Amino acid sequence: MSTVPFVFRREARNYRTAVTLICIYTGLLALIIAVDAAVWLMVLCALVTVPAVIDFITNPSAGIELTDTTLHWHSGRRSGSVDYAEIDHVRIDTRFDLSRRVTLILKSQKRVRLPYEAIPPTPSLEPALTAHAIRVETQHFKVF
Repeated sequence: MSTVPFVFRREARNYRTAVTLICIYTGLLALIIAVDAAVWLMVLCALVTVPAVIDFITNPSAGIELTDTTLHWHSGRRSGSVDYAEIDHVRIDTRFDLSRRVTLILKSQKRVRLPYEAIPPTPSLEPALTAHAIRVETQHFKVF
């Protein structure tokens, strides 16, 4: 069975992150200048953005690839692969906060959860999985 490979890739360095960081730092600087806010307090508020700055600088990538025989994913330093022959089905759960979790249920009943960053939008993931003859179960608003 030869199907078209599906590749999805996302990088941490993007336009939205840059604009958000610029807005936060501009707002903090405006508070210091306009209302004479305490610098130490604004620096303390800016510490919340350190993980976003580190991600923006290091630019880790995350993604998923469906080839003819394997499903491969990566997220930063984590990665993994599973042959299609080992997968019983894939479960896509939509939670109450509208986040999605994708779990590979293997034939050995072991569960492998894909990293959130590596998950593509559901409208493109489901057809790609079914095109590779992988059964997909979707469950909406599951608590756990």
